[in-house]
Amino acid sequence: MSQQNRVDELREQLHSLDDVTPAIIAFTTLTLGLSLLQSWLAVILIAISIGPAAFAIHRNRLRRPVEDELHHITGESRGARVAWYVHRPLSFLSILLALLMIVVPLYQRSIGSVYLEPLNYVDGTTIVMVGVLILRGVLSRRSGTDLQAVAIALTGALSFVFAYEAMYKLSFYTFPWRMPPPELREFVIQVGIALTALNGFAFGKFVVSRPSLILLAVFVIAYVFWLLVGFPQLNTGQNFYPAIINIPFTWDMIYVLGRVTKIALFLVYFFFYSEGKPPTVKRRVN
Repeated sequence: MSQQNRVDELREQLHSLDDVTPAIIAFTTLTLGLSLLQSWLAVILIAISIGPAAFAIHRNRLRRPVEDELHHITGESRGARVAWYVHRPLSFLSILLALLMIVVPLYQRSIGSVYLEPLNYVDGTTIVMVGVLILRGVLSRRSGTDLQAVAIALTGALSFVFAYEAMYKLSFYTFPWRMPPPELREFVIQVGIALTALNGFAFGKFVVSRPSLILLAVFVIAYVFWLLVGFPQLNTGQNFYPAIINIPFTWDMIYVLGRVTKIALFLVYFFFYSEGKPPTVKRRVN
């Protein structure tokens, strides 16, 4: 009788594995696909960021012979040409920093290091996202002054990082007043830095574009799904909350889910730099 019970138990386990296997296969495939796409995504976003700047450089090269001939005919003195990085040193240094933040983590990723030990084991993809946002901000807002372009680029990058961190911290407590004092203090700082993005909208440097709205919806859906499946954590491999949608998650599946939410929010900020109409101020006529 005991042997028959064991046979029945084994058959039930096989049936349960058959039910779970398709989900595991799907998420494993998604994990591998995202790992391959991460490098390509960084390359594509860099191309989008530097594309307008490259076009402007090419246009200026075409303009120079015409301008030289015009100044030669009119006798006007053009003066010594100074490289753009002399006129915009902050932008130049920011671009170098952004490229470093992109190249180093991608290299570390290529040799199998997912987390960066010198930065307290932060995920390298987060550093890449910050680098791309700085690059995007400096190049897309170069029509302003050097300081304005760098300031808005840093504002966008820092707001992205701390907006996600504030959301992540709040997810463990549901309400801020449930946080212990040290956590609440940190949460208030994170929210304050995240809200600096409002300066970008106030001065017309950030634009709520259609892609940013679509990606914001993707972020919300992915994050709500993360909560509904129990908010599983990488450090423990266990759910933090009782799951409403019961899906057994592996470590790779948890990692992919977390990266999907962060990449979605990153793309929201990336498309805040889309071209749009500057804000108009309505004047009251007496």
